[in-house]
Amino acid sequence: MSEAPSTRRSVRAEVEATIATLMGEGRSPATVDASAGRLEAAMEVSEGITPAALTELRSAIELLRDGQSCAAVSALLAVRSALGGRGCAES
Repeated sequence: MSEAPSTRRSVRAEVEATIATLMGEGRSPATVDASAGRLEAAMEVSEGITPAALTELRSAIELLRDGQSCAAVSALLAVRSALGGRGCAES
C-alpha cells in the first residue's frame, strides 16, 4: 500500500494541471481532450483513492468530454477536496 500516497499526488497533480488548463486563456479542444486523457490514465492507477474522489473524477472527465468546462472545474475542485489536499503546494 506504499503506492497510495504517490498515486494521490499523481492524481492531484493531474487535477491541478487540468484546472490550470481550463482556467487559462487560449485553450483548444485538443488540449482539453488531452487533459481528459491524462485524468483517465491517472484514474486507472488510482489505488488508495477514495470512492468519492473516483466518482467526482469520473464526472469531471465526462464533463470535459462533453465540453462543459465550468462544470468540470467544479467537479475537479471536488476531487481535490476529496483527496484531502489543497493543490500541488501540499506534499
